[in-house]
Formats: sequence, structure tokens, C-alpha cells
Amino acid sequence: MERKRPARLNAETHKLAERALSMEFGKGLPAQAVEMDDIPGFDALSRRAQYTLCARRIAENAPIRLISPCFAGSATYARAREHIVPAVLGGCEIFASTSHLTPGFDRVLLMGWDGLRNEVEARLTGSSDEDAMYCESLIAALDSAMIFHARTLAYVRENGDAMTADILSRVPMQPPETFREALQSIWFMFAHLRLLGNWPAIGRLDQMLIPFYTKELADGILTRDEARELLAHFFIMGCEWITGEFAWGSGDAQHYQNIVLGGSDIQGNDLCNDVTMLILEVVEELAISDFPIAVRVTAQTPDAYLRKMAEVTSFGGGVVAMYNDEVCVQSLVKAGMPEEDARGFANDGCWEIQAPGKTNFSYSSLDLLAVLNRRVLRAADTEALPTYTSIDDILSAFTVACENVVDETLPDAHWRDHGDGITPEIDLYTRGCITRARGYYQGGPDYINQSFHAGGMADVANSLYAIDELCFKRNKIGFGELVEILRKDWAGQEALRAYVKNRLVYFGNDNDDADVFFTKIYDIFVNAVNRRTQVGLVRISPGISTFGREIEWRERRGATAFGAKAGDILATNTSPSPGTDTAGATALIRSTCKVDYTRLSGSAAAQLRFTPDLFADEEGVQAYIAILRGFLTEGGFFLQTDVADREVYKKAQENPENYSNLSVRISGWSARFVTLDREWQDMILARNWQG
Repeated sequence: MERKRPARLNAETHKLAERALSMEFGKGLPAQAVEMDDIPGFDALSRRAQYTLCARRIAENAPIRLISPCFAGSATYARAREHIVPAVLGGCEIFASTSHLTPGFDRVLLMGWDGLRNEVEARLTGSSDEDAMYCESLIAALDSAMIFHARTLAYVRENGDAMTADILSRVPMQPPETFREALQSIWFMFAHLRLLGNWPAIGRLDQMLIPFYTKELADGILTRDEARELLAHFFIMGCEWITGEFAWGSGDAQHYQNIVLGGSDIQGNDLCNDVTMLILEVVEELAISDFPIAVRVTAQTPDAYLRKMAEVTSFGGGVVAMYNDEVCVQSLVKAGMPEEDARGFANDGCWEIQAPGKTNFSYSSLDLLAVLNRRVLRAADTEALPTYTSIDDILSAFTVACENVVDETLPDAHWRDHGDGITPEIDLYTRGCITRARGYYQGGPDYINQSFHAGGMADVANSLYAIDELCFKRNKIGFGELVEILRKDWAGQEALRAYVKNRLVYFGNDNDDADVFFTKIYDIFVNAVNRRTQVGLVRISPGISTFGREIEWRERRGATAFGAKAGDILATNTSPSPGTDTAGATALIRSTCKVDYTRLSGSAAAQLRFTPDLFADEEGVQAYIAILRGFLTEGGFFLQTDVADREVYKKAQENPENYSNLSVRISGWSARFVTLDREWQDMILARNWQG
């Protein structure tokens, strides 16, 4: 029997949620962008002066609207959804915007915008001309924010709820004093950053809110049910950009507005609390996937929170993921971060972890399967065949090739591409920028992290395992002959290909003979990146991800030794190659966790998929909780799960209008399945569904 979602929230909240999930607010964005063509000499101005004018014009002209009676603030320019500052010159964008960041909302809750202004003005006193110019741009950014705030407040006073207006008259300028004020302050800061085209994460929402919740609950001012209603409206507001329509490949809910829950303090105490539980209850009831959630789970996390994660997950949608808290913290500490900052980690809008409000993060992607096939096996060449005589020879060659590709990629690392990025609003929320009088892209943040992310790791491991078995252990075929077969994309070799695909037990099945290649490739890659832990101000770190690049990489990879043909879409993140894991979720976790993830501060994701049948009874729920605990015990890094019947996704392809809110976890974000293009949908369907 199909489980019904609980009904704790009131009817009006449910009606508003239905409107949000029907895409009413996303499709109803009232404006595209402001135009700057009428400003004389705009082209001759400095980039910082241009940005200041754009931000002010956006603040002065952004349409004001109310979605919820409880909170105010809305990012109302449609072009902000395109990851650009919504200001155009001659119809063309002027500035790109910023994502992969978690602003320091927690710090601003303690001081408010007024405190930020005081800090900037203090830094301005006695500054050099260059530093003074920078600080003045921050003050101009606060002035623009206040213009947008004043216009919003006037609108609420005339058209909205009196209590909302009263609260908005104090925050974010002043530090909040109540739970509702704290939520309003966070929302308005977040909405203003999005108004300017940025895609920020929210961060550790439960930790920011718990002091206000605890005090008001103890004083009898706030009830648990009232707090849940307010959180529900916060989540409803987060749907304001969704349209349910195709959105450049990766779905319409990929604006990186992630929330992280739980975690541990400096003493290692588990920090899950009643706000953590309330947030999970809201997601369980409303099925809003637009704030992807990850819970930082510790060995001390009570089973009640894991049970609630299971209950939320059982409805599908790929919303709730899990970090192994201690592994993540230790990975950051090993990378040189003080433990106090490491214990405060959140994600950056995807799954990469960082110190929120203190970090500039960027990454570069490396396709390890292409490195193996093209550089080591030379399977795309027409020249002489390589002459390796052992698997160790191939591993040695792969080590050199991996080091070379890291060296080649380093000069083009993303952090170098944004040297003139102008981000005063983000600078205000980033520790270090005001003190150093340097922007987010100019060396201001306390941490500047460039991560090298490997893709195709399982595919490389399976390739090497197959080569070793076929050519060096079982002597079924010569190595040169196998490379010739790969060059011809397995043409005329169906019997051998069937043997390779069906007779070998690959990575993901807890087979040490295969999994050892995963650990070897992991160590080779991590060692290649960790040869240089810092370049100038930039910390270098390894990570594992594909983020859908399996699609764009497919045409240049060629055939593989484990039987995949050229053009096949292969492994996602740390997951096995599609179709190669057959032993179930526990075996998959054991295979994936045979490496030391504390050496990998750039993050790595494992993915599991189950059918709804798993959660049909208490035994299934307990089995899922055991899987979460097992992932923790085995030393995994980040785990995300999807629950759905494969046939449901097939039906959604055929009749998308009937499945507009069917969500799936993509990478660090969730997307509505029908808003993905066909290649992305097929990639998801090609994955194995465990359970």
C-alpha cells in the first residue's frame, strides 16, 4: 500500500505550496533584465564602476512581489536564472555571476547590515586610495541593497501582512531577535544575492536558527507547530524560480540553493536538533526538492534522525543526502584547515565542502578514462601499438599521464579566469574580504580552493582489471590484439565482448581482485594532485565528480576493455560503470569505501537507487538505516539515494505533463526529471537501481 505524506501543516500553507509547485511563481517572473544603454560613457567606466551602476539600477527597478504572507523579498528578474547579473548593454550580458559559494549568513545574523557597514567604514579610515576605492564599492553595494529593501518594505506595508512589515523594518539591518526575524533576515539576504544573478547556497540552516528556536520555545512565545509553518513558507519561497520546463541540460532546480543539517562541534558532539527534524518534516510533507538537503551524520547521530531521513527518502525525489561528518572534517584538517573551521563545513551549492562565508571554491574536471584510453593505451591512434608487458607497466604509464594532465590543467584553472570579477555583495558576506580590502576573486577570502575533479575512475579500474585478466593472467588474448579490437570498437568480436561483460566481476561487487584497481587509480590521482598543495594563495585539492559530463565526454573516450563501446555513457562519480554491479547496495558500499577519503577534501559522491518496495514495512526502513550506518562505518564520504520505480521514469518520458514534479538527484542538486534533456534522462535510466 502506498504511503501517504503526513498532514501537519495548515490548509493555507498547502494551497500556497501547490501554487509554487505548479510553477506559478517561476513562470510569472515579471521582468527580464535592466538595460544600461542610456548611460552616457558607460563603456568608458571601470568595471567596478559599471557594476555599481548595474546593481543600483537593479535595486531601483526590480519588480516587487509577495509570494508568502510570512516573508518578503523576491528575485524577480528572469535573466538572473541564467547565471548572469540581470543587466544588459545592447541586449548582451555585462557581468557573469557567482555560484559554488555558501555566504556567511551566520556572521551577518550577529551584526546585521548595519554592523557590516560599520566594519567597512572602519576599514576605510586611513586606507590607501586603492583600498578606499574598494571599500567605497562595498558601501555602494549596501546602499543598493537598502534601496531594494526600502522598496520591498513599502510594498509590504501597503499590500502585505503587518507583522511581516514590522519584522522587515528591523532586519537584515539589525541582528534578529526571534525565530521569524532570523528566517526573514536569511531569506532577504539570499533573495538579494539571487536578484543580482548569483546562485548561493543557504548553508547550515538548523544551526543558524536553533538559538532563536530554543529561546522562544522555552519562553512560550513560539510553538513547534508555528515554527514548522514558518519553515514551510521559507521552503515555498525557494520555488520562486522553477518553471517545470527544459533548462539547459541539467534541469530547472539546479540553482545550488543547498541546505546542510546536523554536524558536530569542536568537541565532536552531534548537533542534530529539533530544527533539523522540523526541516525534514517540512520536506517530507510538501515534497519540495528545490532546497537539496544533506545531513551531516556522526556516529552519535540518534536513530530518530536517520529514521526521518529514511521516511523522507521513501517518497522519492532524491532530496536528502548524507555526509560522513568525521571523514569530511578530517579531510579538511589534513588539507590544512583549522579544525574549528573544518567543523563548520557546509557545501557550496553542490556537494563540495567548504568553510561557509570564508571560501572561494572552483574546480576543473579531468576525464581519467580518456587519459587511459588516449594517452596510455593509445586506443584512438593509428600508429604503432603500445608494448606493455605487465599491468604494472600500464599503471606506471598511467601515473605519468595523470601527473602530466594535472600539470597541463593547472595553468587554466578556473580561479585564474575571474581575476576581474566584481562581487561586492558576496565580499560583504565573505570573511577576509573587508579586512584585506580584496574581492572574492582577488585574494580576499580566507580560503581560496581549486579542486581537480576526476571522472571515470570506476571505468579506468574496470578497464585495467579486464586487461589484467584477459592479457596477463588468463592469456586469452595478447595485449596488442586487445588494443586493436578497441581501435575497431569491438567490431566482429561479440563473443569476446560477451565474455568480458558477463564472466568478470567488476568494481562495485566487493570483489577485491577488481576493487584493488579502484584503490590504485584513486591513489595515483590523489598523489598526482597532492604533489602541490598550494599555488600562490590557492589551495589545491583532489575530488571525484562527473556532474553529467559523462555525456559530453562520451564521444572522445572510445571503446573500453571491459566491453563498453565508443559513445556509451559510463560511470557517474564514484559509482560503478553502468550494468557492472550486481551484488547489491552493501557490496557497492564496501567496494567504494576501500579507499581513504580523508585524503580527498574536494569531495566524492556515492549513489544508490532503490525501489519504493524497500520502505513497505519496518524491516525495510531498518535496512535503509543500516545502510546509512554502514556507509558511515566503512568510511564513505557523501551518499545520495534515489527512490523510484524505473517504469515511473519511463512513463514520465512518454507523458511529461503527468509527472511535472518527479524529481531526481543529479549530483549535488535535484532536478525535475521532465526538465532534463533526453540524453540526461537516458543517462539516469541507464543507472542501476539497487534493491
